[in-house]
Amino acid sequence: MDRLKSLKVKYLLIAEAAPWTESGVVRYFYNTCDGSWVNRIWRTFFDSPKPADVGEALSNFANRGFLLIDSLPFAENFSGRRTRDRYQKLVNSCSSFILEKINNDRIEWADDVRVGLAFKINGMAVIESLPEGIRFPTGQWVRLTGKLICADGSGYTSPTLLRSVFGLGGCSTER
Repeated sequence: MDRLKSLKVKYLLIAEAAPWTESGVVRYFYNTCDGSWVNRIWRTFFDSPKPADVGEALSNFANRGFLLIDSLPFAENFSGRRTRDRYQKLVNSCSSFILEKINNDRIEWADDVRVGLAFKINGMAVIESLPEGIRFPTGQWVRLTGKLICADGSGYTSPTLLRSVFGLGGCSTER
């Protein structure tokens, strides 16, 4: 959060942590900042290649006012376990985590925050988990709807859809 010091967050993406893996280290956004999914997020904001240095990439995101919060802040093995009811209960049990992050005193929010939901299944669960939407410390209230889901047919976050939801231009024809 030190990267956000003296910066206002304008773009919030709600996702879920990377899946659990039997081998190797879990590739969380903030500790590796690599992979094809992160590159999609990068292309939402930048035309240039993503820097190899994690700190530099994260600083560039912060300078644009971007913050990612995981609705499920831990790696989980979803293989064969992601039934709707079970998954919804899991997201429900973690919804206070999202709100704690949003209300963290170390984060300064812009007056007109744009919110995107990274994945369809997770996004729908977050919408159900937070039926009143999100109220930011600035007083802004954002109603969460399916229109904020930025996943394309591949299931991954689409830079085009994310740019559209964030009001950065582009069209939403990728669904």
